[in-house]
Amino acid sequence: MQLFIADGCKEALLEEKRRFCFLVDKHCMLTYQFGSFHDKARDILSEKLSSWQDQCKDATNIPESVLAMIEGLRVPVSITPMPSPSPSRHSVNIHPPAPAQKAHTSPLANMFTQDNTNSITTSANSNADHANSEDNGLGRSVSVATGLNNMVKRPRVRTIFPHTAGNNSTLISFDEGEIITLLIPNERDGWMYGELEKNGK
Repeated sequence: MQLFIADGCKEALLEEKRRFCFLVDKHCMLTYQFGSFHDKARDILSEKLSSWQDQCKDATNIPESVLAMIEGLRVPVSITPMPSPSPSRHSVNIHPPAPAQKAHTSPLANMFTQDNTNSITTSANSNADHANSEDNGLGRSVSVATGLNNMVKRPRVRTIFPHTAGNNSTLISFDEGEIITLLIPNERDGWMYGELEKNGK
């Protein structure tokens, strides 16, 4: 029985040593590979180091490709600015619509509304009307566009969402489904200029 116990203890110790030696062998192999990698990196860096130092010796030395790029930047380039894109339906739907609010009718809304008989005036009368419109605080672009609206067929659009101008005097308030006559067919700087059909604002 004692001999059996001794032989079993010896076999167990040998098996444990085999496992330990296997683990040590793997660690030694990994250490060797690390050493080999660093030796190779050291050789590569030693070869490149002198050339890097030569390239950076003179700070005023600029490569030919960079000089050519700089010379190309000296040539003036004429760029025609593109108009800003008008807001699309998808971009409008990102923000929740403003609450609906009835627009207040301005007393100046219908001051340029004329009958067909009075649509053609002399140059003297038009100059006087223009002076009166400036005295009333209206800009020239508004008065001219409103006067021409009766003579030129303007495109009409229907609103797809309500808008409240608030305290901004350059904007108009409208409800969904209302008709706006465009004073300028195309957008300018991302804005559309028009006249609300129900009150002429």
